[in-house]
Amino acid sequence: TIDVQKANKEALIKCGNCKLEARMPANYLTDPVDAYGDFIDKYYKEYA
Repeated sequence: TIDVQKANKEALIKCGNCKLEARMPANYLTDPVDAYGDFIDKYYKEYA
């Protein structure tokens, strides 16, 4: 799931399969697909 909280300037991303979760920075232009892309980039940078 992806919950973009523009007022708090963050997005919470939770993987329904492996339960991995992360908080990513967000702004008023951030859509769920943008937050997901940032999450995937961070995952592959740290774990690949």
